[in-house]
Amino acid sequence: MRRDGRVLYLEGAVNSTSAAVLYRQLASELEALTPTLDPGQPIRLECGAMDSCDSSAVALLLAAQRMAVAQNRQLVIGDVAGQLASLAELYGVAALIGADPTDRQDTPGNKSEVE
Repeated sequence: MRRDGRVLYLEGAVNSTSAAVLYRQLASELEALTPTLDPGQPIRLECGAMDSCDSSAVALLLAAQRMAVAQNRQLVIGDVAGQLASLAELYGVAALIGADPTDRQDTPGNKSEVE
């Protein structure tokens, strides 16, 4: 995970092996970002640089939404496409994480594959 301003980027594989580490990094980044933002200014989490994902990625994005709400912040999740969008639709949480269930094809910014 990396940060550029108020944008966080999930990168690489997001799966059961990496999810716990990514969760801690995400919590730390959200906590660090919150006091630097103006009221109402959203935080963006981009998923397009993920190489692969499993259901842990969906759980991580839902946890990110809960953390943002707990800090009175709006979290906008971007580049949710391909396999990640399919998994979110399957679990009935596509709207909660900003997934477009009609976009099941991988896009240049999202190379997600099930592991």
